[in-house]
Amino acid sequence: MLTDYTFTLRGNVYGLPKDFNTLAVQFNRDLFDEAKVPYPNQTDTWDTFKDKLKRVQTAL
Repeated sequence: MLTDYTFTLRGNVYGLPKDFNTLAVQFNRDLFDEAKVPYPNQTDTWDTFKDKLKRVQTAL
């Protein structure tokens, strides 16, 4: 069973991991704090992550 969700969208697999990767997100916590938006985390989907970024952008 494939447990890496990096290459999936809406339950469909679009790629298979061939090795380890260094996919990461860096963000400025101060901007999220100022906008009163929760930090991105591992449970975010692309949609929830995008929503958080839009909320930060709108607040600033």
